[in-house]
Amino acid sequence: MTIPRISDMLKKAPEGLNPYSFAIMALENLEKPPSGPIFRSVLTIFACISAAIMFCCSGILVVPFFQGEVGGSQHNWIVKRKYSGSRANPYFILNNGLVIGLSYLFGGILFQCYAALQFNTMDSNRQTSQFSWIEISKLPGSCATFIQAFTMLFISTSNPSQGGTKRYSIPPGIFNFLLIGFPALTAVASIFLIVHKASLVQKQDVSYNVLINLLTDAAKLWDGGEKILSESRNFLLQATYEVFSLDTFLKNRSRIRIGLFWAFMAIPSILFYVGGVIALVTTVYQPIKTPKKLQPANLNPNEIKTVGNEMENGPIILGKDGSRKLSRSLKFLWLHYFSMSMALSMDAATSMVFYLNKDNLKE
Repeated sequence: MTIPRISDMLKKAPEGLNPYSFAIMALENLEKPPSGPIFRSVLTIFACISAAIMFCCSGILVVPFFQGEVGGSQHNWIVKRKYSGSRANPYFILNNGLVIGLSYLFGGILFQCYAALQFNTMDSNRQTSQFSWIEISKLPGSCATFIQAFTMLFISTSNPSQGGTKRYSIPPGIFNFLLIGFPALTAVASIFLIVHKASLVQKQDVSYNVLINLLTDAAKLWDGGEKILSESRNFLLQATYEVFSLDTFLKNRSRIRIGLFWAFMAIPSILFYVGGVIALVTTVYQPIKTPKKLQPANLNPNEIKTVGNEMENGPIILGKDGSRKLSRSLKFLWLHYFSMSMALSMDAATSMVFYLNKDNLKE
């Protein structure tokens, strides 16, 4: 970043106006929280969407208790162990409904706290809070989205209708690490970035108060331009302004880094989710194969050849066996895919709206 000079700001003051008082007002406008009708409308829309998600999550958590003893036992669990093929170690499967319900409900509560804080500080001169609720509110939803996408990939490749054979092999150790370890690493990285940004906010707050105090003293000594500050005072004022500008730049860069972090955290979920959808479709849609009972016992060679050719070259159709749960689940695949895409798009949109704005991009 270029080294700013306090004299450039002082020269912008209108003639006859105390330049140091003008600099104080300019700094206050720079530090004023975001406001305006557009920001209010966008924040209100996201708050309403978050409230709707919280309502749906509450339904996900409450409905199993009204399904009786049998229905409740099918949904009221946290972790299950699943064994596949000849693998001795189990796959840990988390209850997606419980994880998503709790995560998005908790994240929605944190976002409502952020919205309330923003509405309360819009008309103030400066937001002094060192903690922004939106930065931690992204964590539960991001982890839940990844767990849902990755679990769906496992379910899609299990193919229970074919006796548990797997077309895509994922070792239990790798699966369990990604399922639990990746969200844990995401949580650690996000907390580190948030704590780092909070320390930068505190540091910038200190430099801002020191600069305002020096400008206030200089404004009192100005006396209509009759008195000129000493060289030592001007040097101290310039040095303090440089420190404040650097702290502001680092704070804004940290905010941008957090926004990009949450935006890119959606990429693994998208990849795993698309992979799960592809695996699901390719697992369910399979060509009809020759039944074992149509063997040369009662057929002549010509009939066998004819039947074999017809079966081998038959069209790829959707299995209609009532036991194939994957086949029936495709009826709701479009709705699930749409909901998942909306959730991921909302993560990216909030990152762009609340982080990558013109105020944060200023040096």
